[in-house]
Amino acid sequence: MLDFFRNTTKLKGLESVALKPIATAHVGEIYSLIQESLPNLQLWLPWASETLLMSDTEAFIKDVKGRNFYLARQVYEIWFEGKIAGLIDLHNGNRETQTVEIGYWLGTAYQGKGIMLNACKILLRKVFAHTKISCVYVRCAENNLRSRSIPEKLRFTDLGYDNTEEIINTQKHKMLKYSLTKKQWERDLIFYA
Repeated sequence: MLDFFRNTTKLKGLESVALKPIATAHVGEIYSLIQESLPNLQLWLPWASETLLMSDTEAFIKDVKGRNFYLARQVYEIWFEGKIAGLIDLHNGNRETQTVEIGYWLGTAYQGKGIMLNACKILLRKVFAHTKISCVYVRCAENNLRSRSIPEKLRFTDLGYDNTEEIINTQKHKMLKYSLTKKQWERDLIFYA
């Protein structure tokens, strides 16, 4: 497994945000955060409506815990000021093309504070510095402006529509795709520090 977050990972200057591997011990906190943020999460994430019981969250954690992003989802808790603020993951890893996608969500109370921007910077540094990944993608619903702002602020390239639509709560959403190559990241390394 490519687990480069054995414990807590922080970057200098980003001390208030940390990433930790997802842990079963935190199922209650994660479930509560999902429930508190459900009206917002349901707008954009199909799984949010299916997270009805704490056992649903526990099953998810057990399924992804210790996984490799080439085979499944590699999920990390986003910690802010001593509390879990959301999750971020690597998924759809492809060894041939050396690519991976990032997915993320924050609890409603934690949005608009720069937390996700910093969580992504931490994850990008780890991916590009410790793996052979040459390109990271982010997919966002066209109308999810908060989610789209993350790759845009992180200088990802807007690749336009990815010719797929996702149905979320019976509504179709066109998906946009963004990319960041390792070369782009290395060129702007000071920005990502």
